[in-house]
Amino acid sequence: MSCAFKDNVHWLFCALSVAIGCSSQPALPTATVRGTVTLDGQPLKEGVIVFTKEGEVPRELPIVAGRYAGTVYVGKNHIQFAAYREKKQRFATGPGAEEASRENIIPSKYNQESTLTRDVQRGENQFDFQLESK
Repeated sequence: MSCAFKDNVHWLFCALSVAIGCSSQPALPTATVRGTVTLDGQPLKEGVIVFTKEGEVPRELPIVAGRYAGTVYVGKNHIQFAAYREKKQRFATGPGAEEASRENIIPSKYNQESTLTRDVQRGENQFDFQLESK
């Protein structure tokens, strides 16, 4: 067997080892979460709840009729909420001067300024949230 062939086989084996090693990393454990979300004592009609484990991609779950459910990472998660409504804005005068935009009806203390966290355990988790607009 020539040296060039041995070198190529060696490099091929190394490349395959790296590829297989990278793809076999264990997945982070996840768990089921569910619960209710109210705003000023009323079920939140629709919106999203976001669970973010530090260093991981956030998990966004829909809120429908005040309820949410889904799968998120096990461990300490930062919690944020969003719910939007249409808002007409006037940018100029004349025909077509109004444009629709959206505004978040959830106060910033529950989204970009949120300090809420929950410790998600393996298995089923129930987290209920009572949000206040004031």
